Amino acid sequence: MATWTGNGPNSRTFVSNIKTGERSWQVDLETHNHSEIREMQQKLSSFGFSTQGVDGTYGNNTKNAVINFQRAFPTCGTPDGYFGKNTLNTFVSKVGSLASYTGPGSGGATDQINVGDTVITILPAVNFRSSPSGVSLFQVATGTTMVVTEVTASGGYTWYGGVISSQTGYLRGDCIEKYSSGTGVGSIAAGRYVKMNQSNSQPVNVRASTSTSSERLGRLQKGTLMYCEEVVNSTWVKIRWGGQSQSYAYIMSQYLIDGGEAASSKVKRAFDIGNSMAVTSLNDEWKYPNSPDEYFDIGHGAWCVKFVSFLQKAAGCSSSNYVPFTDALVSEAVAFFSNKGTFGTVAQGRTPREGDWIFYSKGNETYQHVGLVTEVDGLIISTVEGNMDGTVQAYRSVNYRDTIHNMTVYGFATPTWS
Repeated sequence: MATWTGNGPNSRTFVSNIKTGERSWQVDLETHNHSEIREMQQKLSSFGFSTQGVDGTYGNNTKNAVINFQRAFPTCGTPDGYFGKNTLNTFVSKVGSLASYTGPGSGGATDQINVGDTVITILPAVNFRSSPSGVSLFQVATGTTMVVTEVTASGGYTWYGGVISSQTGYLRGDCIEKYSSGTGVGSIAAGRYVKMNQSNSQPVNVRASTSTSSERLGRLQKGTLMYCEEVVNSTWVKIRWGGQSQSYAYIMSQYLIDGGEAASSKVKRAFDIGNSMAVTSLNDEWKYPNSPDEYFDIGHGAWCVKFVSFLQKAAGCSSSNYVPFTDALVSEAVAFFSNKGTFGTVAQGRTPREGDWIFYSKGNETYQHVGLVTEVDGLIISTVEGNMDGTVQAYRSVNYRDTIHNMTVYGFATPTWS
């Protein structure tokens, strides 16, 4: 049951009446510690759209995070900062259910599982019950699969009915995931990139070892690209990982397809152009006859964004594959690549590859600056960036987990180099 303090408009607004379209959350500084808003803030921040705090108050920081989420996912409708029905439905589909949301997916990372789908258990010793409120028939191990014959809600969870070992019973939604459409180890190899290709839109766990009961280091979105360090066996793949505790991680191969080779000739061409334009020190003047604004046709946009788009254009990429020059902002670049399914945050476990756009945040500014990743060696990267003190700068061998020129690396996006 929702709890709160204060009597602003959000004190009368809950997931239940947002779902029906009756009401929406809005900026309200009179309602505090609203338990449902607090849960939304925590999940939205973990998904990569920081609300700058989890306090249950729908302030301007939360509104801005919601706007950025709405821009990234057009199914939300108008990016106006109101958390209404369309935004709620998109949130449940992309991020996960809120506690009081009743419907398919409640209680776990299992949204959009339907009758006829195959699910797989993701926890050890999962109870297979005679009914949602019934006794445990037996326990099943991690990796057990079942074809869903019924979906029902009970006790705040979604339950999935089916047959295991010739017995009919139910699994709870937070203990399972939809079985993936990845192609497995037969299609991937060490030294290449792999790509997330889970059947639904829900993020997938990345583990500290080859066990589903090991520490969860993070979760990866569909479309995320990673470098494959090793194909361990028919079930597990070792990937390069940007986590703070270790530089590698493990993920089940069922979620993966081949992600292609390393940087193409066009990527290398962009690197050469960018590095040739970089000054050698902040005391150097801009190398080119026109001002940066004129050179990159800046208009009213951010020339750090237009600089990277310029490099893609100069390397021969189609205009549909880089951020448009007209009034380009960092937030619009995030939305551009989010719509293509290639943007991910460091908090989500996104790791860089050569040719990625790199996104920085600073203080309360989630979208502060961008650059182009030119080299990757584990946590160590090199970049070339425009609008660094009014110049183009090339940075060598920096740890992207550290503070870089007084900013924090927020995420990466992989453009199409064609």
